[in-house]
Amino acid sequence: MPKEQVIEHLHGAFAEMIGCAVPAPAFTLAHRWLYAKPAVAHQWGALADVDLGLYACGDWCLSGRVEGAWLSGQEAARKLLEHRL
Repeated sequence: MPKEQVIEHLHGAFAEMIGCAVPAPAFTLAHRWLYAKPAVAHQWGALADVDLGLYACGDWCLSGRVEGAWLSGQEAARKLLEHRL
């Protein structure tokens, strides 16, 4: 998929998953690294600055593997929902 289509798909899937409309993001970036691997396998899960409303996730936050990206995204969503209420 083109990057723009990936962003749209993920945005829609996230809105569907949390069961409410999600405003358009102010900034998005999609990049698919073919052979990238983090130098250190961190176990951060996801990073969050609740006061600024910033959340970061990705394979680099958890193991550097595709399943780490998935689990990191779930952790970021959990943190976002916890602080949304």
